[in-house]
Amino acid sequence: TIPSQYTYRYIYFNVRGAGELCRLVLTVSGLEWTDVRYPMTLSEKGFSYGPEFQRDRPAFAGNFYNLPVLQVLPRENPNVAIATIGQSHAISRFVARQHPTLAGRNSLEEAKVDALYECCRDVKSAWYRIKKQEGGRKKWFDSATTSAADSTMTPKSLTDY
Repeated sequence: TIPSQYTYRYIYFNVRGAGELCRLVLTVSGLEWTDVRYPMTLSEKGFSYGPEFQRDRPAFAGNFYNLPVLQVLPRENPNVAIATIGQSHAISRFVARQHPTLAGRNSLEEAKVDALYECCRDVKSAWYRIKKQEGGRKKWFDSATTSAADSTMTPKSLTDY
């Protein structure tokens, strides 16, 4: 674990979604953090937030009432956040920079990490677009399995990382 004068509270829903990358980066970073998950269910009408989130939602006004957020908590008083960071990509990058090498050790490595990160965002955007199409999920996974087998799914430039 990396010594820090802070601990962190990560707040999202009980789903992976936009929050999973943040959870992965927090775990790999070695920082001390807690994972707070609000209930969320999926129905025919879409996502439904539980009463707990509806009750606490005004506390997230600084992030336009949305999740995820990362609260930065001083060790000496962990009940009062000194900062709240919103947006999953901003959170992931912030957490990576708290680690001595996770975000890169120099500007060239930082650029490579950013490029890889943006590739992941592109894949995620493509997934959201395709999964909504008729037969999109099957098409996506059939294509990914075939492409991964012949190594065409990963751009050659990424093999340098």
